[in-house]
Amino acid sequence: MTPKTLRVRARGDALVQDHERLERGTNAFLGREFREHPEQPGQMAFVPTDKVVEVPYRAEYVLALRNGELDAADRATADAAGVKLSAEHDDLPPPRSFDISSTDFAVDTEKGDR
Repeated sequence: MTPKTLRVRARGDALVQDHERLERGTNAFLGREFREHPEQPGQMAFVPTDKVVEVPYRAEYVLALRNGELDAADRATADAAGVKLSAEHDDLPPPRSFDISSTDFAVDTEKGDR
C-alpha cells in the first residue's frame, strides 16, 4: 500500500524543491533553511537542518529519494521509494550548505545562452 506521506531529510548538497510551498508562492527547499552560513559570516546559504520533513507522497519526491537527493527517514518511506533507510547511508558525507553567492550565473553571449 502506498503511504499518504513521506518522511525525508536533506542529503548532500542537493536542493530539492518543496513543491507544496512553491505552489503557495514561496521558494523553499526540503530540509533546509535560508540563513547566514555557519562557516562564512555575512554569506547567506540554504543550510541543512537535519530535521525530518513530512511531505505528501508525490512522484517528484520519490524520484529525489531514488536519485539520492533526499534520505528516507523511516522504513515506510524507504520501502515506498525502493531505497535504503537513511541509517544505512553511514558511508556518505553529511548534508552541506549551498552558498548561493558562489553560484555562477554567467551568460555566454557568444553561444546565445539566456
